[in-house]
Amino acid sequence: MTEMTGLTPLMIAGQLTRPLPFSVVQALTAPVFRHWTQVWGPALGNRLSGQTGCLSIRPVGWPVCVEISLLPATAADPKGVVEMSLATPETSLATAIISAAPEVLLDLMAAKDGPDGDGAFFSRALRMEGDTGLVMAFRYAMEDAGLNLETLARDVPAPLAKLIALLSGRLAPLHERAMKDLERAQTLLFAPLRGDLARLTTRVQRLEAAGPARRPRVVSKGDIAHG
Repeated sequence: MTEMTGLTPLMIAGQLTRPLPFSVVQALTAPVFRHWTQVWGPALGNRLSGQTGCLSIRPVGWPVCVEISLLPATAADPKGVVEMSLATPETSLATAIISAAPEVLLDLMAAKDGPDGDGAFFSRALRMEGDTGLVMAFRYAMEDAGLNLETLARDVPAPLAKLIALLSGRLAPLHERAMKDLERAQTLLFAPLRGDLARLTTRVQRLEAAGPARRPRVVSKGDIAHG
């Protein structure tokens, strides 16, 4: 399982998309989500029958999230309806939330037999909030439907897929250099503090080894009178 610390290349890519209006991003991705809903909605609905709510998948550092809404069953759709769309965390009405670094989410989705987030969850690389029962039901639904990164990627427009790959490749060296610079800065900043702490610790240890300090004896007037 991928373990991510600090800023990752795709987190930085997410920050670069913030100036884009959400309406533009939504218009660009809407055809893909409509297609995913048509193709995968019925298969997921079979496994998620009886479930309602909204699952929000949030890549850390990105201003948008993917939402899977499970609508109640009706006479026309006795198993309910599954909808997929793009949203923003600020306007989300999610009842369950999954959040992790984009690389962690992609790693989970790349599994051929469906995502297994146990390792990522216990290592704190992945966070779940809200209705965890809905999260687990969606995981098993993905396994049953054979939904993974490879099957989803077939429907991503080629220019968008190339852009993500390009940004990831270009930003990876930048991320590595930034992490090294941060480590150097931390070393320079905390080195004097570590020295002071080491000296203070040594002094405390010496005082403890010397035993309790002897308190001065209080001399009374009677002691003075008797010499």
